[in-house]
Amino acid sequence: MDVSIWAVILLLAAALLLFAEVLIPSGGVIFAVSMCCLVLSVISAWNAWWDKYPIYWWTFVGSIVVLFPSVIGAAIYVWPHTAIGKMMEPPTEEEVTPYIEEQRRLERLVGQIGETLTPQNPAGMTRVDGLRVHSLSEGMVIPNGEPVRVLAVRGNRILVRRVTLDESVASDLDSRADVRPEEEAGPSPLDFDVPT
Repeated sequence: MDVSIWAVILLLAAALLLFAEVLIPSGGVIFAVSMCCLVLSVISAWNAWWDKYPIYWWTFVGSIVVLFPSVIGAAIYVWPHTAIGKMMEPPTEEEVTPYIEEQRRLERLVGQIGETLTPQNPAGMTRVDGLRVHSLSEGMVIPNGEPVRVLAVRGNRILVRRVTLDESVASDLDSRADVRPEEEAGPSPLDFDVPT
């Protein structure tokens, strides 16, 4: 068989093996065989065309430059439609965080005032907007029946802080009149401040 035919056959074999390497996980074995075929193809083309037909040689080199990126692009395009590619799809947000709907529901409660149903030591149950939810305090013990404000969501629980009756009334006024009484009254005292 003529050396020029071997050059073409080995080039096509290298391209097909490179396509297969993208689709079939082989740990690089198929890629190594593909590169061996490519090297043998270039050697065969050199022996067949360099001396007599240099234009064929440069056409062959140009075809390698165009063919290999095209083969890789085609394999990457086809890969998501294969069985292995379908298994490798990224997980959805619901699969990664199975309680995402619960978390979104709890995020709507942030800023609202509720009432503790059990002592928060630091965890317990709180009723907010008619819902019973698991809650955490900021480390302080809060007795049951106390008004609390929802500060944040931590996983599938809410973080609460005890509020005084004045703050809860101010919050009701705030929600009705869009007035921020906290700004007018200044900072609220901490739980452990001693009045003087």
